[in-house]
Amino acid sequence: MGESALKQNKILIVDDVDTNRFLLRDIITEMGYQPLLATNGVQALKIVERLHPQLIISDISMPEMDGYELCSILKTDPLTRNIPIIFISAYDNAEDIVKGFQLGGEDYVTKPFIPDIVKARVNLHLQLFETNRELS
Repeated sequence: MGESALKQNKILIVDDVDTNRFLLRDIITEMGYQPLLATNGVQALKIVERLHPQLIISDISMPEMDGYELCSILKTDPLTRNIPIIFISAYDNAEDIVKGFQLGGEDYVTKPFIPDIVKARVNLHLQLFETNRELS
């Protein structure tokens, strides 16, 4: 995958807390990707439909529609099921983490997050997404 193709990737950030959303936006921008922002799952679904992001970073605990519900909806739709979802949450017990994976989430980062870990996970899942797309 060429560098220019990689840099066009759109990353949807879904979090109801401004501080988290803006911190993640800054990390994604610094990486050279295009951040898309949503404050809850309902907004996120509209953005996914319109802008087709290559990756989603989603909080779990949000009003209206939480990250688990968002993931479930996206993973049952053939058009969106292959978009990688990285959950970001203050929950760090095994049950919550496992639930995210069972619903189809690709990864899990606990808050407060470390920017270098977020960058590594984002790059990993974008590369896997691109490789899977090339294979199919």
